This record gives sequence, structure tokens and C-alpha cells, in this order.
Amino acid sequence: MQHELIYFDDLAVGRTFTTDALTLSAQDITRFAAEFDLQPFHLDNMVARATLLGGLVASGRHTAA
Repeated sequence: MQHELIYFDDLAVGRTFTTDALTLSAQDITRFAAEFDLQPFHLDNMVARATLLGGLVASGRHTAA
């Protein structure tokens, strides 16, 4: 499926679009977080288990990317 290429500046309030699905592994989550979002619950599953989230969670920055 081919999608229109859009950039951040193209986004406007109310605009919607659909992207392809992507499954992230724990390794994907921690690799991204180590570079862009050093919150402990993105980097260490044991630390993340003790949070409200209950386990490792992808960064909001990662999901937006």
C-alpha cells in the first residue's frame, strides 16, 4: 500500500491518516529509549514493573515517530 508522504509541518488539527502496523520488541523499545528518551521505565523491565504501567513501555516519542 502506498501512502502520501507527509511531514510534521503538514499536520493540522483534525487531520487524520492511517499508517501501517508495526510490532515493537522489547529490544526495539530499549534501543530507541537509550538514544532518545532515557526514562527508566523505557529502559529496564524490572524498574517498569514497579510503575503504574506494570511493565516496559515504548516512549511516546517512539510511538509518534
